[in-house]
Formats: sequence, C-alpha cells, structure tokens
Amino acid sequence: MESPELKASFLSRLTWHWMGAMISTGNKRPLEMSDLYELNQEDKAESCEQRWNECYEKEGSKRVLRVILRFLGVKFFLLFILRPLWLAALILQVYVIKELIHRSRLKSSRTWSDFLLVAGLFFLAQSQSLCNIWMFSYGWRYGVRLRAAFSMAAFNKMLSTRTAEFSGSLDSLLFNLVNSDTQKLIDCLCLLPYEAGIATLAGVAWTVVVGILMFYVAKYMGHLARRKHSHSDARVGILCETLAGIRIIKFNGWIPLFMKKINNARAGEMKWISKLAMISTIMYILKDSIVPFACLFAFGAYIYHHKMLDVTIAFVVLSFFSILARDSICFVYGLPQISNALVAVERLQKVLNLPNSLQTSKSKKTSNIFAIELLDCNFARNISKGINPKPIHMQIQKGILAGLIGKVGSGKSSLLYGILEELKLTQGSLFVEGNIAYSPQQPWILNDTMRNNIVFGSIFDNKRYDNVVAACALNHDISMLPNGSDTEIGERGVNLSGGQKARVSLARACYSTAPIILLDDPLSAVDASTAKYIVDYVLNGILKGRTVIMATHSIISLQACDEIYLLDTNNGIKHILSSSKDIKHEMELVSAKTELNASQYSKLDNSKGGIVKQETMESGNIKLSHYLEYLHIAGWSTFLIIPIFILGQGALLMNMHKLMVEKVFRSPLLFFDQNPIGRLLNRYSKDQAIADETLPSLIKQALEGIYASIGGLVLIGILVPWFLLTIPLALGILIYVRQQYISTGSALKRLDAISQSPIFAHFTETLQGAVSIRAYNNQKRFHDQLVKLVDNNHKAYILYVHASRWLSTRLDFVTTLSITVAAFLIVLLRNYISPGLTGVILVQTLKLTDVLQIAIKRTVEAESLFATNKSEPRILSSNWPAAGSIEFINYTLAYREDLPAVLNNISFKIFPLEKIGIVGRTGAGKSSLAAAMFRMVENMACSGTILVDDIDIKTIGLDDLRQRLSIIPQDPVLFSGTLRFNMDPFGKNDDREIHEALIRAHFSSTQSYKNFDNGLDGQITSSGTNFSVGERQLLCLSRSLLRKSKILIMDEATAAVDNDTDQIIQATIRASFQDCTVLTVAHRIQTIIDNDRVLVMEAGRIAEFDTPKNLLKLTGKRVYKPPALLEDGIKLFVYEGKYDLICNWLQSYVEANV
Repeated sequence: MESPELKASFLSRLTWHWMGAMISTGNKRPLEMSDLYELNQEDKAESCEQRWNECYEKEGSKRVLRVILRFLGVKFFLLFILRPLWLAALILQVYVIKELIHRSRLKSSRTWSDFLLVAGLFFLAQSQSLCNIWMFSYGWRYGVRLRAAFSMAAFNKMLSTRTAEFSGSLDSLLFNLVNSDTQKLIDCLCLLPYEAGIATLAGVAWTVVVGILMFYVAKYMGHLARRKHSHSDARVGILCETLAGIRIIKFNGWIPLFMKKINNARAGEMKWISKLAMISTIMYILKDSIVPFACLFAFGAYIYHHKMLDVTIAFVVLSFFSILARDSICFVYGLPQISNALVAVERLQKVLNLPNSLQTSKSKKTSNIFAIELLDCNFARNISKGINPKPIHMQIQKGILAGLIGKVGSGKSSLLYGILEELKLTQGSLFVEGNIAYSPQQPWILNDTMRNNIVFGSIFDNKRYDNVVAACALNHDISMLPNGSDTEIGERGVNLSGGQKARVSLARACYSTAPIILLDDPLSAVDASTAKYIVDYVLNGILKGRTVIMATHSIISLQACDEIYLLDTNNGIKHILSSSKDIKHEMELVSAKTELNASQYSKLDNSKGGIVKQETMESGNIKLSHYLEYLHIAGWSTFLIIPIFILGQGALLMNMHKLMVEKVFRSPLLFFDQNPIGRLLNRYSKDQAIADETLPSLIKQALEGIYASIGGLVLIGILVPWFLLTIPLALGILIYVRQQYISTGSALKRLDAISQSPIFAHFTETLQGAVSIRAYNNQKRFHDQLVKLVDNNHKAYILYVHASRWLSTRLDFVTTLSITVAAFLIVLLRNYISPGLTGVILVQTLKLTDVLQIAIKRTVEAESLFATNKSEPRILSSNWPAAGSIEFINYTLAYREDLPAVLNNISFKIFPLEKIGIVGRTGAGKSSLAAAMFRMVENMACSGTILVDDIDIKTIGLDDLRQRLSIIPQDPVLFSGTLRFNMDPFGKNDDREIHEALIRAHFSSTQSYKNFDNGLDGQITSSGTNFSVGERQLLCLSRSLLRKSKILIMDEATAAVDNDTDQIIQATIRASFQDCTVLTVAHRIQTIIDNDRVLVMEAGRIAEFDTPKNLLKLTGKRVYKPPALLEDGIKLFVYEGKYDLICNWLQSYVEANV
C-alpha cells in the first residue's frame, strides 16, 4: 500500500493529517503488517546500504564517524536552521506576554491591537511547536536510515569474515550492536539539533558554570557507558550459548548454576547502570538548579541596584530563564545520548576493522588433472599455531572420491576448513579450481521448509530434486511430514533426528552444481543400512564424476573411495591407499561400523506442518495489571519521589531481569523449540536496553509532569480559583486525543517489536551457518533476506514515529489554544485582574499545559514500551539413587496436548546395574524415553508413573532429579569458560579427580589437550570451537565419569569418534560404569551386543525386551536386522569370536526370508 505521505499537501505534511486514516483504522481494529504503508525509496535498507558504501569508500575504515557525517549529508544539518527559528518564536512570545502585562497595568480600554497580540501569541506558539516537532521527526528519520546502514554493514562484515574471528565476545557484541546500539544513534540524531542553541544563552555566569559541569559529567557518563556495554556483551554472550545448549543444561540439572552465572553477569552490568543512574541524577539536579539560582542571583542584583522589583521585569527575567531551562533540558538529554552514540560508533568500528577473509589466499589455476592442490600448506586460527606440525601436501585429481581418515583431533575438519579458507593459510600454496559445496560435521539446518533447506537458493529442478531426495534416503522421511517437502523445519532442525539432519545437509551438497564437494563425516549419524544405501546411491551414484573429499570414520564409506589419506597429528598427511581394493584385508580386521536404525522422534505439529510459533503480542490497551506488576517488582515506595526512583531503579531492573531469566529458563523444552534463539536474545538485548535506559527515563518524566501539574493547579486554585474552570476542558481534550492515538501507537510499537525479532534471528542463524553460506557462495541471498526483514521492520517503526508526531501536533495545538484562551480572557477581564495575577496566570498556564502535555506523551510512550515487554518436593537422601532400578508403569507421553502420543501406555522394569540397549526406527520413541526419565515434557497428555529406586520421580524437584542422573548426548555441548568449569561446574571435585577422568576418557591423549594452554585453567571458547567434535564428545564422557551417577543414559554418544577410539570408550564405559545402570541408544552393534538386555521400540510401544542372543533367535515377522547388514554383522562376530550368535542369526534369517 502506497504511503499517503507521497501525495499529501504541504499543510497535511506539516500537521501529519495524512496519518489520520491509519489512526482511524487502529481505533477500529488491531493493526496488522498488511495495513502498513510502503516505504519511501530513501528509507529502504538497500538505498541506505548503497549510500553507506559510497561514503565508506570515500572515507575508509578508520574514519567511521566521518562516514556517518557524510552519510547524513547537508539535508540533515539544514535541520539546525529550525533551532534559531524555534528560539526566536519562544523569545517573541515573552515580549508579547510582557506587552499584555504592561497593558494590564495601564488599565486602558481594549483595542483591536490587544486581540492582535493574542493572535500573534497563538501564531508564535504554534510556530514554535511545529519547529520543535519537525526537528525531532526528521532527526529520528535520519537515525532510522543510519540504523539500516549500520545493520547492513555489520551483516556484510559477518559474512565476509572468518568464523574464527567471531570467537569470544565479538558475536555478542555484534548482536548488541545491531539491536540496542543502533537505537542510541537514533536517539542522538533526534536531539542533536537541539544542541545548537545553548551557546546563545551562555552569557549568564551561572549557566556557564553549570554548562561546564554538565560537560564533564556527560564525558564521565561516556566512560561509564563503555564499561556498561562491555558487561552487556558478556551477559548476552552467556545467554546466547546457554540458550543454544539448553537441552544439555536441563538434562544435567544445571539450570540454577547457569541462572546464577547469568544473574552474576547482570549484577556486574547493573553496577555500571546504577552509576549511570546516579550521574544522571546529578545532571537533573544541575538542570533543575538553573532557573531558581539564576533568578535568585538576577533578582538579588536588580533589587540591590533598584530597591524594588517591577512585576514586568520579574516576568521577563523569569521567562528568559525558563527558556534557558528548556535549553538545559535539551542539553541534559542530548549530551548523554551523544556520548552513547559515540560509544556505539566505536563498537561498529571494532567490527568493521575485522580482517576480510574474502581477500583470499586461495588461488585458481587451470589444470587438466587436479581440482585441489595443497602444496606444503599449513593453516591456523591465529598466526602462532598451525593445525599440524608438518606441512600438508595433497593433490586431488578431478572426478575422484578421496577419503580423509585419522584419529580424533588429528585435524580432518580443520583441513576442510582450510580448503574453505575459514582458517588462515600460514604456509604454502592452495589451489582450487571450481566452486565448492560443503556438508559440515554438525549439520546446519535453516528455519525454513524441507525443500528450501535442500535447494538452498539454487534454481529448482523437480527431477533433480527427486533424484537427490531418493539418493539420500529422504523419501520416507518426507512422506511422513505433514506437508511433505513444504513442511517447516524448526531452528537448528529441532524437529528432525540427527540422522535426518545429516541427510538433509548431504542432500544440499548433492543438489548443488558445484564440481567440488567437501563432506565432513556425513554417515556418523545414520544407521548402517542407510549408510550402505548412501554409499551406493550418493558416493557411487549421483556424485560420480565430481571431486569429493570426505572426512570419515566409516569403514563402509571407505569402500567407495578412489584414494585415502591418513592425517596424523605429528606426521602430517600420508597417502596410504590408491584403491579401495587395497583395504579389503584391513577391513576384515577392523570392527565394522554396523548400525541399527536409531533416530529421534520428530516433534512436528501435524495440523500445521511446523514447530516454530509466530511471534504474537497482546492487542489493545495495556492492562492495569501490567503497571501494577511493574510497581510491585520495583517496590511501591520507589515511585513516591523522583530522585529515589532514579537511585532505586537498580533493584527494579535487577529483579525484572532475574524474574525474566527464571520464567524463561524454567519453561519446558517445547518453548525453546517454538521460539528461535534470535527472538529470545532480542528480548534480552534490545528490550532489556529499553527497560534499563528508556523506560525509567520516560516514567521519571511522566511523574515529573504529573507532580508539576498538581503544583501548578494548586497555585492557580489559591490565587485565581475561577480560572480552574478552564482546566477540565483542556485536560479533557488532551485525554481524548491521547485515547484516539493509544490503540494505533501501541499496535505500531508491537508490530515494530515483532518485526525486529526476525532480524535478530536471521543474524543468529547466519552467524551459525556462515561457513556453509560462504562455501555455497550464498551471501547475496542471505543479504537480500535481511534487506526484506529490515524494510519490513522499518514500515512499522517509521509509522510509529509518524503516529507519535500526529499526537504531538494535536497536543501542542491544545496547549497553544489554552494559552491563547487565557490571554483572551485576560484582555476581556483586564480591569478585574491585577498585573501580578496576569503574569502568574500566563506563566502558570504556559507551564501547566506544557507539563500536562509532556506527562501525556511520556505515559503514551511508556505504555507502548510495555507492549514489548506448587507442592513441596520430596527430600532425598544424599546417595539416591543407591541401587539404580527403573520402572515405567502404564506411561504415556505426548509433546503437546494436540499431538499424538509418542509413548503409548508402556510398562517395563530395569533391574539395578543392568546394561540396556535401546533400538528402533525413526519415531519409535527411543529419545522420548530419555525425555521422560528427565521430566523434560510434562503436560496434561502425559500419564502413568516412572519409579527410580521405587520413588516416583514426579515427587522429586526437577533440579534434584536431573543432578542425580547422567546423560551423554549425541551432540556434545561445551560452554565458554575454563576446562575445569566445563568438567565440574559445581566445583565438587579436586584437580586429581578431574585429571583422572580426562585420562580414563582418553581425552588427555589428544593432541589438542597436549597443546592446550594452562591445563584445567585453560579457556574453552564459546560452544567449544577450539576442539573437534570428537574431542568434545570425549570431554562430555569425562564429565559423566566425574559425575558418578548411578544411572547413565547414552544417546549415540560415540557417533563422532573413530572406530578405534570407540572400542576404547566402550571398554572404559564397561569398566567405569559396571556398578551403574546404563541405558544405551545404539547405532553400532558392538555397543549393545554385550548388554544384558535390548529394548526394541516400535511406534511408541515395546516390541521386544530380551537378551541380544534371544532376540537374534526370533523367527517370523520380528527379525529386526535388515538383510543389508548380514555380511557386516558376520564379520564383526568373527572378529569378536561370537560364533554361536552367527549360527543363531543365520538360522533366524533363513527361516524368516527363505
């Protein structure tokens, strides 16, 4: 819908009359995004980005402030012309009122010139109002454009910079920069034109003194703001990785620990927020001292020389100092905002100064033989440490499949990162001919449809798509989705199993037309029959003829390789095999990676085909309960006195943040599946910044206006009681105008908040998948998506500003009309009113209507910002569970009340110290058993009982229960902090015990640990990115060994490690957990073949529960081993000497299939 602003007349633009249709619509029904007007060309993100790039090229990266000034251009600085006009209109009002007082003293008869003065007063007041509103409006509009330019510049830098550069706090700095820092620029540009007039009144000595004091106070506030922002970045960084690892945190019962960590970070931030509040109080005290002290000095000097104070002179002096006070208010508000904006500029400069990885070290050269050449190369995250002590020399011919093998931490993934230029080339030469497609070890899945995740921006070809889906064994999975390929996949693939995510990532690489494919352990998360299928139809099928480098632990996939390279931490890379035929003998001596079907339940909403909820907010006016809750959190007495409110807001903000953390982190897992991380971080960054800075200021100004109004009314009521009759009319009109605006204004603010969250979510998702985006050369598509999201947000935000100006023009008109009526009455009743009362009436009317208007504006703004914003558990003994028995009794579980049950009335018992394997197909309910054990899902659709050592787990506190159990997940999760913290978050173990756990899990033998600085005090980066996935898995095993729980659940815990390491880990688990009950969700046969019993799940029910030997004897329908695995199973059992199992298996297979 085209904006009426484009065709509006001059008068309509001047008064924002063209916004009337939008205001009217908002009063009739809640506004939606479809109701919003299209943006003007200059307000669009693409135009803002283009202008920023032009300015940036001219100024260079070291001069961001000058880039901003060039970006704003001459038009912005023309706004400063309005400032002298505003001041002239204000001063002329004083002389008009002075003349009215003078004529009142003379008691002369009324003439037409008296009414001309009244008309002049109306014209000057209205002119002053319009100058003020236009300065604010266009300052804000330029700020919005600059915010778009900032966001696009930061996003482009993120896409062109190696992921390693964003380690530490830079990722949280980026989020805060885009969300809260850009708002500070808008605030600054709104108030900057007001700063021009202060010099015109600097001749008063007291003003000079106060001005100097204010300058140094504001300078100190800038220092405090920098410290505050560094703590804000740290808090958001902790929140980001906590939300990303929320599953493992809940599984381990670490919620109190991480809540404490977040609240501690918040306390550090609050220290500086409180200091800023105190300094802000000093600024307000200095501001409020200007008029009384200046008048005191001026009147004192006048009386000293003239003995008598004339009423007219007193009024003029008081009026001029009131003007001075207005200027000082702008000065008070302006200096901190300018200081904050300069801090934001410094932070943007830090991001823009990051090295650009697209200024590449990779070269292309024409070759008829090799697609990739690494000539004595070494790569590093930083200059000091390469990934391998010896240079890597490798030449990959075109059209071959090269396998890359090596132990955990040998550098396989790092080598692929080096080819992708995600690591810095520190030595040698790298040549790559052709584009690259990449499938990472930890699949990156978009919050988008299944089809878009696979096609990934390429041209859609239905035949090609069908071939790829079939080759990657996704047909069955897609057929089970509610809307097939059009089904929405949740953020990070939360509604897909690990195997499904791996196959979607593989399908993306296969669908691309890139001649070079890099695969990082693509089969680790799939079962053996699917792995064999993928080998046949992907590696030996649709990828034939393309150059493929595959890092793998899978023996099955190595059979398809034309060449195999062994990467060793100490000895570099070795070309060990040139044909898969050379390894037939070696394969017979290595335990085959023979797997059972194992996938997680797909938590899809069958009615809608999606899991992520659309963000919604309450419509209509803000309820009284919201304000009462705000007052309750702060403490009612806080609001009785404004200075106490300013000084006491720290308790309010701390309690509010603590309550928000408590409510969110105590939410069920479904809440995190339905709400993307970006949306939640938006609440903890931008919305928290509003609560920290904007909301308290608005409430303070509203309270100040209310108190001043009460004081003015009392004074007028005492001196001129009959004049109070005019106040209800003015107040009634003001409230009516407010009510006309409030529905539309609040709705637009809600739409602004809702449309802002996708921007943050897009930043988060892009940062997580930046490696894949660069590998597929998809930067432009993600850039264009951000342009659309920013434009969508600006539609709501700019209209919110226009609606606010619509309100301001009408409130100011009522104020002007009130002053005019007062002046008119004074002219009519001149003979009945003394000159002194005339001055009091005019001054108090001017002040009263002004403060009433300010109070109404601030309450409206505050209300808009508000739009954005059991039984006692059983006391356990210290050694519970002592035995480790588990019993499910008629247990049913559904992830939501409107979804089918995933566990259907199951009953079984696990005896103390038993080792239980859990197998089953996709959706069988294996992972749901673990979710039930840890009470991750609790709703009205769940029923039945789970007993652990004969105690119903529903009677146990959640944290207590989860801290007594242990789980080793498929996706290893680490957190920023020391190695000691990641091993022992509660600090219950000494260094000797921690080292012993690291040794038993074989982590201490990895090269990364040997190179790790400072031992247990060494720093692990966010998400553990300074370790490989396999090494992270070993650390998670070490953590479980240290925890010494009586019950352990392993969810495909060795999927990311090589077979030799897997054998060692299994031996460690058997030895270390022999006195524990162990439940193992299994892929590899050797993982469960020695278990006491195997639990076979089918469609949420127990199909079989018996010993492995008895299960292999089963005949008829329930032969759960696919025929494709028969040969691999026999080889495994020959290697392990289990000839009796071979005979039983062969017999059951023949009876069932021959």
